[in-house]
Formats: sequence, structure tokens, C-alpha cells
Amino acid sequence: MKLKILYIEDNVNDHLILKRTLAKAGLDFELKTCTHGVDGLREILENKFDLVILDYKLPDMSGLDLLEEIKRQRLKTPVIFVTGKGDEKVAVEAMKKGAVDYIVKNEINSSRILDSLKDQVIRFSLPPDVPLEFIAYLARVYEEHDEIRVEQFNSVKLDPPLDFPTRTSINSLEKLKEARILSKKPLRTSVFCSSCASYELETFIKCPKCGDSILTRGESLQHFSCGFVDFRSKFVNEKSELVCLKCGKALHQIGVDYSKVGQWYKCAQEHVFSSPIIGYKCRDCGKEFDLESAQLEIIHSYSLTEEGKVALELTSIKPKEPHKQLAVGVPDGYNGV
Repeated sequence: MKLKILYIEDNVNDHLILKRTLAKAGLDFELKTCTHGVDGLREILENKFDLVILDYKLPDMSGLDLLEEIKRQRLKTPVIFVTGKGDEKVAVEAMKKGAVDYIVKNEINSSRILDSLKDQVIRFSLPPDVPLEFIAYLARVYEEHDEIRVEQFNSVKLDPPLDFPTRTSINSLEKLKEARILSKKPLRTSVFCSSCASYELETFIKCPKCGDSILTRGESLQHFSCGFVDFRSKFVNEKSELVCLKCGKALHQIGVDYSKVGQWYKCAQEHVFSSPIIGYKCRDCGKEFDLESAQLEIIHSYSLTEEGKVALELTSIKPKEPHKQLAVGVPDGYNGV
């Protein structure tokens, strides 16, 4: 996916300089240029851009006027403002009106414009509360894997495993999905603690009659005459004949005297039953609960979107610190990292 940039500048020579600078840096980009403010505003309204680079001096209006109109129409595309050397007051005013950064005109062909561009695209494409260290690490993981799967075997794990706490990783993956950096695909429904929503669970089975959790399982028979059910081994006497322990009658023919009911369970208290109760114990809060009262959640796998590929590529280069003397406030609606 190409990085879409709009450059509003009346000097066509500067258009060529910026294009060469971006191409030399190896960025996959699409550069749209305008020489007038009104044309630039129309482009922003009609098309989606990842970034706008706006010059201060335009033939039909000033860059500050255009910034004011962008802010008035609540447009969220980040704007880097271009000023002349010595125009610090203009730069401060631009930041107040919503510009996310500024550069001096003679920096348009330097690493400064590249650092600012990458910084702002990262800020506006990634969730502000997901650490950049996690994003950079994720970029390396996706170089070797197509997706990250959430798995649960008594505890939730990630495949491939990440060098971050599981809960933190899943929360960050969800935020990146909301930011359209990742897409997610449902895998299965899983069980979480009904009290604290923890996924660190111990699974056990127990007798539905007495709650005993010491169980055995075996092939079982049911005597038609008295309805008695028990393991097959309990029906076999010393002569290897089948005899009902409850009524003492011999079982001669399957389908007439008795039936095979399949694999049944027996607890230490000798209760026989077809299905045990599945129970869970939370490792975090200690609560025990059964499936009926459990919290059910769908777990997912996460894959990079095309937008995500662009964003993670940009995290490989650390942006420079912004001009601290011009940190004059945060524009309305800005959710930077």
C-alpha cells in the first residue's frame, strides 16, 4: 500500500525536490501536488491522504488561513507546516491552529522532513496507548509469521509467543485491530472466569450427584429388567457370566436382556452417571464455577492489514525529537502517541 501525501506549494520546483527526497529514502508513496489553497482543501475533502505538507505562502490564501479552515471542518488528516527561515512566530501560530509539526523550507530535501513524516504517520495510524516498543517488536514477528493466534490450554497463550505479558499483548492487539493495523479472525469460543474475567483457569470434572472429583470411566451396561447401570466389569461373575448386581438375574442376550450404554463415569462414592459436570477454578481469584455460569468469549487470530504493513515499516526508523521550544499545545482532536 502506498503512502498518500498531499503537498500544497506554489513552487513546482519544490514539488520535484520533495518527490526526489521521498524516492531516495525508499518510501512507497503517492504524491499529489497543488499550487493553490482552495485546490488543496478540495483534495482533502474529496480524497483520503495519510499526510498533508502545507506551505505558508500561497497565491490565494496563507497556509494559516487554510489550517484554520481545515480545523473548522474537523478534518483529521495530519498537517506538517512549511515556513521560511526565521519565521518562528508563524510556526508557533501554525501549531496552535492544528499543525502537528513544522519544518523550515530549506529542510524539504533533508532527513528532517523524512523523520517528521514518519513520526506523524506513526502517531496518527497507531493507537496512542499501545507502546511503540510493542509495535516495533510486532513488526519483527510478522516478518516470520502471517498471523498471531490466541490459544487456551487452561491458560491463554499466543502462537507465536511474544516477549510481552499475555494480557498486555492481547489488549494491544485489540487496539491495533480498532486502528485497522490488524484484522482478526474468530477461532473458537473459550471460557473465562465468571467473577474476574481471567483466562488463567484450571479445568476439572466432578460427579453431578455428590460433587466428588475423583472419577473413573469404563464401558457400561444397562439391565433392561431393573434399569441398573454399572461398568461391564461389575456384571461379570467368577464364571465370566454376566449377572446383574442389583436383582441377581443373568444377562444372556444383548438387545433383549441388556444394552451397551457406552463410556460412563463413576465417582469414589460409587455413583454412576453418563456425563460429569465440567468445572473450572480461577487461578487469579480462586473462584470455582461450572460451564453454565462461565463467561464465554471468542478468541481470535490477528493478521496485518495493508495499512498495518505500511505503519510497521515506518517503526523501524526512530523519529527525531520535535522542536521543544514550539511545543505550544495539542490541537483539538489530536490523539498522538
